[in-house]
Amino acid sequence: MKITKIKKQKNHRKYNIFVDGKYIFSISSNTLTKFDLSEGQEFDSKDFSELVKNIALFECESALINFLQYRMRSEMEIISKLKTKGCKPEIISELINKYKNLGYVNDTVFVESYLLDLISHHPQSKYSIINKLITKGINQELINEVIDKHLTYEKEKEIAERSLNSQRYRFEKLSPAERKNKALAFLQRKGFSSKIAFEVIRDFPPPSGSGP
Repeated sequence: MKITKIKKQKNHRKYNIFVDGKYIFSISSNTLTKFDLSEGQEFDSKDFSELVKNIALFECESALINFLQYRMRSEMEIISKLKTKGCKPEIISELINKYKNLGYVNDTVFVESYLLDLISHHPQSKYSIINKLITKGINQELINEVIDKHLTYEKEKEIAERSLNSQRYRFEKLSPAERKNKALAFLQRKGFSSKIAFEVIRDFPPPSGSGP
């Protein structure tokens, strides 16, 4: 078996690999460099099969590392991402186990980090947070455990207050009754419970400089 052509794709950082005159697969420039592939290289069938396997593993692992570059991800997010890259189930399983052992795939740590980031920088209701975690494949038991630890009733009420105050300008020209009705509707759309919403709007002060 012989690599007869390596052709760069137009407008892409990938290369098409031809073996014995037939297109076989496409690889990234990093993979091309990693495996030092060049036209004219020859392989027996066993070595070529091993090369294909190692290339697939390398490209999937590169995709995983790139996906983890900016923040932690849930296990389901990683699996879904690797599937979109065409990674085979056995390679995904191998990589998940490897990165679990390295500590980079850990749903418990992910949930805590994700939750604390939302609480600190993106105020939203417990209901909204739970739904987001569910979509990321986190099981309900773990969600409840971390929520109970970090998101008390008083903490969620504080988040509701922050969320409402961030929209304060929207209520400046309204009457007191309209202001409270609009504020209540806003909080309920955000997923806060009626109990929290009513407590927050009860203490919601008239905007400075507004009417009575």
